[in-house]
Amino acid sequence: MKSYVHTFTDYSNLVNYIKDQNLEVEHKALLIQVFTALIDPDAIGQVLQSLRSLFPHAVIIGATTDGEIANGEVLLHQTILHFTFFEFTQLETLLIEGISDSFEMGKTVANELLKEDTKLLLMFSDGLQTNGEILLEGVNAVNPEIKVAGGMAGDYSAFDTTFIFNKDTILSHGVVAVALHSTRLKIFNDYNYNWQKVGRELEITKCDENRVYEIDGKSAVDTYKEYLGDAVSDRLPAIGIEFPLINYRDGIDVARAVVARHDDGSLTFAGNMYEGEKVYFGYGDSDEIMNNSHTIPNRMLSFAPEAIFVYSCMARRHFIGNNINKELAPLQALAPMAGFFTYGEFFFHNENKLLNQTLTVVGLTEETNFIQKIDTEILSKKEKIAYNSVNALIQLLNKTSKDMMHQKVFAETNARFEQLFEYSGDGIVIIKENRLVECNLKILSLFKCKEDKEVFLEQSLDHIFATSGGSDMITNIIKHMDEADTKHYLSEIDCRALDGTFFWAEVMFTQITLDDEKLLYVVFRDVSQRKALELELMDQRDMLYYKAHHDELTGLPNRKFILEAIEKEVVVAKKEKQKFALLFFDLDGLKVVNDSLGHEIGDRLIILTAKRIEKSIRSNDLVARIGGDEFIILLRDIDEKMLTSQIEKILGSIREEIILDMHHLYSSASIGVAIYPKDTDDVKLLLKYADSALYEAKELGRNQCQYYSSELTQKALAQVRVAKEFRQAIQNKEFEVYYQPQVDITTNRLIGVEALIRWNHPTEGFLTPIHFLHKIEKANLLGRLDKWVMNQAMKEIGSFHAQGLFSGKLSLNVAMSQIENDKWERRLNKVISRLHFNPEKLELEITETEIMKYPDKVISRLESLREKKIDIAIDDFGTGYSSLAKLKHLPFDKLKIDKIFVDDLPFSYDAAVMFKTIMALANNMNIRVLAEGIETKEQVDYLLEEGCRYVQGYYYYKPLSAKQLREVLVEQKKLT
Repeated sequence: MKSYVHTFTDYSNLVNYIKDQNLEVEHKALLIQVFTALIDPDAIGQVLQSLRSLFPHAVIIGATTDGEIANGEVLLHQTILHFTFFEFTQLETLLIEGISDSFEMGKTVANELLKEDTKLLLMFSDGLQTNGEILLEGVNAVNPEIKVAGGMAGDYSAFDTTFIFNKDTILSHGVVAVALHSTRLKIFNDYNYNWQKVGRELEITKCDENRVYEIDGKSAVDTYKEYLGDAVSDRLPAIGIEFPLINYRDGIDVARAVVARHDDGSLTFAGNMYEGEKVYFGYGDSDEIMNNSHTIPNRMLSFAPEAIFVYSCMARRHFIGNNINKELAPLQALAPMAGFFTYGEFFFHNENKLLNQTLTVVGLTEETNFIQKIDTEILSKKEKIAYNSVNALIQLLNKTSKDMMHQKVFAETNARFEQLFEYSGDGIVIIKENRLVECNLKILSLFKCKEDKEVFLEQSLDHIFATSGGSDMITNIIKHMDEADTKHYLSEIDCRALDGTFFWAEVMFTQITLDDEKLLYVVFRDVSQRKALELELMDQRDMLYYKAHHDELTGLPNRKFILEAIEKEVVVAKKEKQKFALLFFDLDGLKVVNDSLGHEIGDRLIILTAKRIEKSIRSNDLVARIGGDEFIILLRDIDEKMLTSQIEKILGSIREEIILDMHHLYSSASIGVAIYPKDTDDVKLLLKYADSALYEAKELGRNQCQYYSSELTQKALAQVRVAKEFRQAIQNKEFEVYYQPQVDITTNRLIGVEALIRWNHPTEGFLTPIHFLHKIEKANLLGRLDKWVMNQAMKEIGSFHAQGLFSGKLSLNVAMSQIENDKWERRLNKVISRLHFNPEKLELEITETEIMKYPDKVISRLESLREKKIDIAIDDFGTGYSSLAKLKHLPFDKLKIDKIFVDDLPFSYDAAVMFKTIMALANNMNIRVLAEGIETKEQVDYLLEEGCRYVQGYYYYKPLSAKQLREVLVEQKKLT
């Protein structure tokens, strides 16, 4: 399984991403989840059109959101694509247009999709019309044990229209689902809730499913107004997410957020309520939310997920605010993750439930090997979470207090509160008119007061807050709270104990009014150990930052560092109207050095190269090593004339001789250049363009510099199209192997066949390799085509061998680029073994031109093949200007004389002299000779006279299909 997350902007951007990540667009088990802020069917349709055209076999499901999640970050008003490529999982999807009975929709989904091996049901419903709880009850009625994940679509708190969709259809009311069938797939699910019950118990007195008319005999809206104030009731339903109703069901607290307000004073909630059910108002505990969220990644470590899906309540985004990224970021360290903020989350706990206010997490893996749990803890600074919705919370507490005044249990509750105050784990004081008037036992311990409370309460504020301003600080804090219209103020203060020592405390100041008296309620928490740890962590963080942003070998900045620098440079260049250049830089020939002299020499060559580049650039420029032999250079504030000079200086420094351990080395470099803003003002495109220019420089022979041009983008798109056509051709069986018979002219019998590829193109007709092979090679697909020909030819000729129709050799054309690849020889051996093909019946043809480029390098490869009894033939002999001194050392069995030396025989004196010379050379080396391109009887007679028995050409046969070849072999067998 592989997983990728991409922020969609347009079709071209997606095409570039596909090529960058080498995504397999024809993959049969690809799930694409789409999470979008686009609340517009036409705009969503354009996204789906792009996905359908590029991923024709993918299963696509999606929903509109209240915020998008990608790679551990919250992204607002974006469209996120989460690609999951499964290897051992089948996908089955269903979309149902909404009906009034959500229960029936759930049953239909389950009946249509669930099988014995279904491991997970991903499901998205609209967020406003479908009853999510009843929908899940329908699923549970069919199979209560199936795990369901997903949620209800959002519309950024407009509560107007939400959408769900598959690849073809977009609905404002309905459900879309995909079932994951597998015996290998493993699922991990977890959640974080941490909304606390606040105030007294309330009763639902009138409701119809998820529409609540009365609570405690009052209209639902009036109940919110009474307990939370006008500011909250007037802003329903939007503000309702921060104050859900909480009930206790099946062992867990379940929150229900308001999603709609009606003119009759009723409210619609995200899930069902029941008459007589007891509920509480809920309020988020920010510290607990953050602390418990960070335990999920630790629990997930031993599971080792390959992909993570997150479906989180919109309330968490609004309530936690900017700190929401800190809740999500640790998950990204485990696997690629994406998701969205919902109007209700689907979660399995004993059975499937609809949750609110909850972070739900699903981890997936198809890996069967056990991964040992990593014993590590992520140390992070305790985050200070802003206290939101405080006025409403105070209103709730005041109203609850007034209600409790009329209850018999008030006295007992008051005594319990006094106990909690007295024995709280935090130190507490109450300040009135800048004097300490009350404290608890813990405060005496914090301030090292060995006497009783009276002694401590006699201390002045100027003493205990000596380093922070004393009583003046308290006055300023109260003034700040009044001006900011808030009742709370949080600070970290260096406090002085009674013995003269100092300690750090996190101090929360809260203004309260009791019996018409204004008091300051102050809570102290000793954070001295944490502060000391923070200082230690700061030092560690500096060291970790350096390691995370620099290359270990060279000490240069790494990819992360320079990408951040480029982002900042765009801001500066745009503001100052400057240009800058981005150079993608490859050190040529490093692999040869590593292979011949070893990686230690190769590493030292990289280090010296890095130092030379640093010396050749200006002080305000930047160079980074991004891996292997690859560097990126950022040339700031530069015009094109200066750029040319600077590039020449860089290349000049690289070409200077390097001496390492008596080895005299000469390097060169290939450089691709993109210029901001001339080529583009988009950072991702700028990086892409520089990389395309580098690729062009390497294709044109290396040791040069290429500037980006728009033609390179068109070239890249053309390669994507070729790759798509190639995959379709394989799938549609458009390729076909033809065979050029090889004949013994003394007997006129077939002694071998050369395999030739043909393409039955659906629009361009019957194509020979000259029309398409160069495109296949440019698109880096030659290896796949070679593999297909190898399989098909051995299968067809092997069957002729098995039937006794043919005993000759099969000749396959092979490029040196394939033979040099270690995987190629393993692939060849695998095919021979699988098809039981006799290697003694196999011959590999390599052109003379390719062999003579690197004669010393290929000897070991060719000898390895000959050891397996595979023959080697030099094709197109005479065109490669072979050195006879080198030729005699090459391990080969046959020379194939190129057609250009045969065309003028027997009438050309020069052609005859050349042919006789080649024959003499071959006879001297005891090598077989085959002449190509035989078209006349005169040529045949001449070759026979000169002792050349083996030929191929149109005089005997044109290339034949497998069917035609079989007919020839059958006729030949009849004559024996």
